[in-house]
Amino acid sequence: MLTKKKRAYFIIPALLLVVAVIALVFTQSEKGIEQISNVRMGYDFPVALSISEMTENAQVVVIGKYSNYDSSWNMARNPSNISYEDSENFTEGHLYAFTVEEVLKGEVSELDILVNHRYSEILKIMESNAEVSNEGIILKEATKENELRLTVHDPLYISPELGVSYILFLMKDEVFGYYYGAIEPFSIIISSDSTVVLRSNLINRTHSFEESVVVNDNRTINVSISGASIEDNISNTSVDTVLQQIERSVRKDGR
Repeated sequence: MLTKKKRAYFIIPALLLVVAVIALVFTQSEKGIEQISNVRMGYDFPVALSISEMTENAQVVVIGKYSNYDSSWNMARNPSNISYEDSENFTEGHLYAFTVEEVLKGEVSELDILVNHRYSEILKIMESNAEVSNEGIILKEATKENELRLTVHDPLYISPELGVSYILFLMKDEVFGYYYGAIEPFSIIISSDSTVVLRSNLINRTHSFEESVVVNDNRTINVSISGASIEDNISNTSVDTVLQQIERSVRKDGR
C-alpha cells in the first residue's frame, strides 16, 4: 500500500519555506496496523547555478570566518506568537558565530553575526488500520492508530569549518536577527592558494540521500530524500575572479 501527502510547515516568516512530498511504503502488518518500512521524501527549494544567481538572490554577501558553534534552537514557531516555539513541531537549527571581515553586498549592523543552518526535523507519521484507496480516499475509518516520530537530518546540512575564510550569500531574519543561506548553494570557501571551493551536497548528485532512522518504538525505517543535482562551475576559480563576478552582479542589481 502506498499513500502520498503534501506537508507544508510554518517555520518563521523570513526563512525559506520548505515543502516536502512524502510517500509512505507499508510492507508488513502488526496487530491489524500496517507498519511503515520506508519513507520517501522530496524537498522543494530554490537552486542557484552561478555566482550571479547567488548574488542576485542574497540580501547580504560577506567575507569572513566561522568562529564557533553557538547553540541550537527550534525553528518551528507558534503561529499565534512566533517568539515562542511550536509545541507540536520541532525543526532543529544550528547557530554558528561568524565574524564579518568584508561586506560585498548589502549592509550588516555589526560584524559579529549568527548564521543559522537547518539541521534536522522531527516527522510525525501515523500508522493505522484504516482502509485507503490508491486515490487516497478513506474507505474505512481507523480503529487503531500508532504515531511514529522520525528525526530526519537535512540533506543540505554541512557543518561549517571554523577559522576558514568563507564567502557567504545570506538573508537576514528581521524578527530574530539571525542570518541564513539565501539560496542553495550559499557558501564558498576561500583556499590558501587564493582559489575557491563551492560547498554543497547537491554537487554532481546521482542518487537520493539515504538514512536509517530508529523511531520511537525501536524499529528502523529507511528514509530516502530525493534532491536536485548541480554542476560545479565555481570551484578552482581564483578568488579575484569570483569577487569580480559578485561586483558586476551588485552593480547590475543596483544595490
